[in-house]
Amino acid sequence: MTSRGRVGTALAAAAAAALIASGAAAPASAATALTVSLPSCHSPGSGDFQCSLSISGGTAPYTTTWTGTWVTYTETGPTYAYGNCWVPGSGTGIAQAVATVTDSAGQSVTRSANFSCRQ
Repeated sequence: MTSRGRVGTALAAAAAAALIASGAAAPASAATALTVSLPSCHSPGSGDFQCSLSISGGTAPYTTTWTGTWVTYTETGPTYAYGNCWVPGSGTGIAQAVATVTDSAGQSVTRSANFSCRQ
């Protein structure tokens, strides 16, 4: 190690010791990444549907905003949604559920799923 390297190492060690002695808090570790699964949606018939997803990482609590195409939500939570779907015409068609999950630190992830809407 060169004398310049030894001086730099000594200065870094002295700065760390001064920080500890002052009682200052060490920098917080980086938050873990917010991870959200794709929604799993099912329409058993009569235009009803249900979706669920899983959330990990990030900083709890989480909020989830549910939107989509050809859907109306009647009950939602951070990891589930229930509602009604419809498609132009009659019978069966494709609807889409979109979930945007935001953690308390402001990280946000959007996931979507197309599913067969049975009327």
